[in-house]
Amino acid sequence: MPSKQPLETATGILAGSGEPVPEQQLYGLPRVMSITSRCRAAIYADKSFPRPIKLSPRRSAWIAAEVHAWINERVRLSRDPGSASAATEQTA
Repeated sequence: MPSKQPLETATGILAGSGEPVPEQQLYGLPRVMSITSRCRAAIYADKSFPRPIKLSPRRSAWIAAEVHAWINERVRLSRDPGSASAATEQTA
């Protein structure tokens, strides 16, 4: 079983280690599903979620920094009471 790696932040630093994340690190669908707690259909259907890049005809990946920026934005919107309506509008 693979060891758990520290979560990468949108700032490009591995949380808890101080080590930089490779500039264009890519995540496959299973990793994106794991860190966002969303199913495949929700990831592809959400217009606010970063678009994947095609690696081959049957393989896509997401840029790690974009995924983490999306997560950070969801956290910011959930913590700011005035942004609740903005979050609803973005996901609609």
